[in-house]
Amino acid sequence: MFFQCSPIKLKIGVAALIAVSYVVGLSSPAVASITVNSASTYAEVFDSSASTTIFDEKFDIDGAIAVADLTSQGFLSTTTSTFGPLMLQAEFAQERAGDFDDSAYGDVFVVFTVDQTLSYLLGGQFMNLDNGTGFGASLYDVTGGGSILLFDNFQFDVQPGGKTLTLGNDAGNSGGLLAGSLTGSLTAGRVYEWRTYAETSAAFEFDPGTTASGYSFLQLGGVPEPTSLMIWSGIGLVGLVARRRRRR
Repeated sequence: MFFQCSPIKLKIGVAALIAVSYVVGLSSPAVASITVNSASTYAEVFDSSASTTIFDEKFDIDGAIAVADLTSQGFLSTTTSTFGPLMLQAEFAQERAGDFDDSAYGDVFVVFTVDQTLSYLLGGQFMNLDNGTGFGASLYDVTGGGSILLFDNFQFDVQPGGKTLTLGNDAGNSGGLLAGSLTGSLTAGRVYEWRTYAETSAAFEFDPGTTASGYSFLQLGGVPEPTSLMIWSGIGLVGLVARRRRRR
């Protein structure tokens, strides 16, 4: 004999399950977040005609602006890092002169942990108006001194003229690397390393000089907790069983 579930009893049961879900939610972390353990924000320019390198490096775990300023000779590199609860981001703005091997460069390096299991998304672009262009990012699990590759992408192009490099592509005519995935998941309690860089250079030839700019990011998003999934699956199961019994 089947138990008959009346609409009133069904509503009471669903309400109880929703209440349990609410209580469970209160007992779990309300908002997932990144904890930055260490960070470096770096900018550099190189004037080959004077064999002069100017650089600036900041170690602020809340994000920073690093500026390598040699504007008197036509060089400037600004690297800006922003670290939020669910986002690591870098912005690059560069200009340089056009003597052989002149360059402007920037990078951001972050070691961090997450307090919940989270999905991740990597992205970014870098646009240079002329000549040598480099761009890339990597994400590794470095827990316990290890080095497990999650993503690694390096692109470098020395063709004359402007170009845009997009993270995750296998572009560039002067070597490169593409391994891993732009998306995946990070596990609570493990240690991760995110690094990204961008550069413009008068590689292998003189040019009129150039400007370049771009961005790179690591975005994190919450994955539903198993307990929540079980509760809402239970609500759906109650509704399905009650519907089936009413049809008999």
